[in-house]
Amino acid sequence: IVKTKRFIKMITENINNVIMEAYTTVIEGAEVDEEKTYDFSCVMLDTLDPAIKNEVDRVFKTIDKDDLSGAENGSDLHVTALYGLHSGDGEELKQYVLDHVDGPVAYNIEGLSTFENDEFDVLKLDVKSKELEALNKELKKLDHTNNFPDFHAHITIAYLKAGKGKQYIKDLEMDTTEFESSDFHISLAGKPNKVNFKVGG
Repeated sequence: IVKTKRFIKMITENINNVIMEAYTTVIEGAEVDEEKTYDFSCVMLDTLDPAIKNEVDRVFKTIDKDDLSGAENGSDLHVTALYGLHSGDGEELKQYVLDHVDGPVAYNIEGLSTFENDEFDVLKLDVKSKELEALNKELKKLDHTNNFPDFHAHITIAYLKAGKGKQYIKDLEMDTTEFESSDFHISLAGKPNKVNFKVGG
C-alpha cells in the first residue's frame, strides 16, 4: 500500500509539473512560494519579450476570477524544455545546455489552446521552435522521469477550473508572433534556488 501511494504521488506530481509546467505563469498579484521545491530538475527558456507579457496580461484580464482554479501561479514567463531531470547539479546541466544550443533560440507563438484534465484546465500560448524540440531530445538522453513522450512547447497563462478553458480560446492580438531568446534558467531538484544563464554569448 505504501509503495502504491508513493507511485500515485509520483505520477500526480509528474502530470502537474511536466504537462502543466514546473511553474506557471505570472499573473499580477498572484502569490508566489519562493521556497517551493520539486522532486526533479527543469530546464526552461525565458520568454522575456514585452509583447508576450502584454499578450499574457491581456488574455488573463479576460478571465472571470470565478473560473480560476486557485492553483498556485509562478512569477516567470518561460517555455519548459524538459522537466523530470534527475541531476541536481546546476553547473552540469547548464554546461549541457550550452553544449547543445549555439545561440539565441528562435520560436513562434502559434495561438491559444488548453491542456485539460479532471482537476483543472491550463490556458496556454502554443510555441513552435525547432531549437527547443532539438534541445528536448538532447535533454532526454540524460537520466530523467517523464511519462509523456511528445513535446508540447507552451507558455502557461493560467490554471482554470475543469471545463472552463475553451471559452477563452480566441484570436491573439500580438503585433508579431516571431521571437528569440538567449536566456535560460534551471530549477534544481530539492532546491528553491535557480541557475540563470545566457547561451551564445
